[in-house]
Amino acid sequence: MNKIVIIIADQDPEFYRSLMVSLLEKYDDDTMSLFITTDQTHLDARIAMQQEVDIVLVNEAFYRPDQNWMKVRNTMVFTEHPDRDPGKEGLMFVHRYTRLQTLIHLIDSMVEEKRNAADNRKKQARVIMVTSTTGGVGKTSVALALTKQLNRHNKTALYLDAETIQDYNTYTGSDFVMSASAQQELIFSDGHRLSLLLEEIAHHDDLFYLPQMELALISYDKSLEIYANMINHLKEEGTFQYIVVDTEHVLDGIKTDLIEISDQLIMVTDASGQSLGKYRKLKESINIKDKSRLILNKTRPGQEKAGIEENAVMEIPLMEGSPQMLVEKISREDEFKELVYMII
Repeated sequence: MNKIVIIIADQDPEFYRSLMVSLLEKYDDDTMSLFITTDQTHLDARIAMQQEVDIVLVNEAFYRPDQNWMKVRNTMVFTEHPDRDPGKEGLMFVHRYTRLQTLIHLIDSMVEEKRNAADNRKKQARVIMVTSTTGGVGKTSVALALTKQLNRHNKTALYLDAETIQDYNTYTGSDFVMSASAQQELIFSDGHRLSLLLEEIAHHDDLFYLPQMELALISYDKSLEIYANMINHLKEEGTFQYIVVDTEHVLDGIKTDLIEISDQLIMVTDASGQSLGKYRKLKESINIKDKSRLILNKTRPGQEKAGIEENAVMEIPLMEGSPQMLVEKISREDEFKELVYMII
């Protein structure tokens, strides 16, 4: 586990002297980084400088949360009027003259929570890439249905839309559009900060959804770097247990690199000779032999089956209806439920 980062900010040195001494006695230099300030500007600069802050113990006069404070896990505000609803997780109002022993107990609880979270994150998030070699075979419907089913099984799953054409909102009726400023924040964030932003920005209806990153798609090179970096940071952070990546059906550098960092590949294909032929060509082009390849086949009207792959796990029956209905219909299929059980 990384060092615990604690900041104490109060204009009265006498107020925090005993607290500082107690913390230095309890935690050594290998386990804690302690910063103390009596200045508001110095406090703001210190928070901005840190990649993340575990605990801030701050006088109410200094508490002015802005974007930088989102990287703070726990904030304890000293006030003479503590009986207030903090309104968000990790924030508490504490009476300025609370007993030292009580404060140390609260800090110990926060430190223990971080240790437990670090232990839980040792198991990285699993990345499931859903792709196809041709369009219109139900790839996005499968990806969304998979994400929703994982969440319904109490697994935290993020749907990441890495396509340039398909619009997730078509499948939900949502009018959600991510602003350019929010995209920039996501692009330049990593680790815990990235997870916090996603929990705030990406939670819609019954799933976490990250839409197309228009800024990432402006440049091919940037697109590859942004998506790969974001997925790798999320894998390490462990906030999400599964990351479902919905990609283009065109084989390009972005898709190839995303396949490399994925743990499982779900290829959605119809049963036509053309579609299956493209899939076989994909297998020859890139190294996917070590991945659990779960192939789903969709039969179209009047289409001759060209032979189902041996590792196909299910066949999606022909379905009609709106995109929203298709996602729910696929979710209810018994074979699809079996696929979800295989994954979890």
